[in-house]
Amino acid sequence: MVTLRVNNCCECFGLRSGSLYIAALYMVIGIFNIVMTIIGLASAGGEVARYGRITTDGILVLLCILLLIGVLKSEYSLCIMWVVGAVVWSVLTIVFGEVATIYAGKKTDVNYVTTVGGVAMATAIGLMWVIMALEILLLIYCAIVVYSHAQKLREEGNPPPYSQFGETTTKPV
Repeated sequence: MVTLRVNNCCECFGLRSGSLYIAALYMVIGIFNIVMTIIGLASAGGEVARYGRITTDGILVLLCILLLIGVLKSEYSLCIMWVVGAVVWSVLTIVFGEVATIYAGKKTDVNYVTTVGGVAMATAIGLMWVIMALEILLLIYCAIVVYSHAQKLREEGNPPPYSQFGETTTKPV
């Protein structure tokens, strides 16, 4: 089985530091997306896409909090949870982008497409897809970094529980 693994993040950070930076970065991105959607600057696609984006970005913020905890406490399962959540978030982002594109296409009149407003709308939709593609490509690399860190945690293993060493206190005679 072939797995993608890296030894460091961006050739300058260790996997642990890189995973912490990734959690912070995507937490900021998620909060920024939520704020932009709430104030209406990124709400193309009607109510379904709008509330869907708010929900998925809210889940991304929660996953980033779990990743921070997982990295700080060296918890393999929390790191893997973020990787799986990142994949789901990417798929949902693409779905809501498609909904926004379809909604924008249905909303316009055939005569409107040939006007300056139609060109502006097409440019905005194209720009939305470019931004989403860059965001998802960056997320794929970040998921590989976090996955590599999680695999490193798994290989190192947890220290054995104290009960394995038996009774460590002396009993009074």
